[in-house]
Amino acid sequence: MSSDGGGQHLFVNNNEGCEREKIERGMNLVESIKSKVRSLKLKKGKKPYVKMDKSASVKVEIRSRKARKLIEKTLKAADAHTH
Repeated sequence: MSSDGGGQHLFVNNNEGCEREKIERGMNLVESIKSKVRSLKLKKGKKPYVKMDKSASVKVEIRSRKARKLIEKTLKAADAHTH
């Protein structure tokens, strides 16, 4: 290590310099991640929500389920009257 006449260090200990570099890189990484997240939130907010219509096959499936439930309910009611 070199020093000037006043006894102060002109150069930082090599290990301390490495630690500072690591900390600075870490801080830069955190800031870049924050920036990216902010930009993604802004992009996300710009797009309006588009509700999709149900396809024909989905509509058929829903009707089939309702019909099965109604048949099941009717059969249970019929069984209750016969017993």
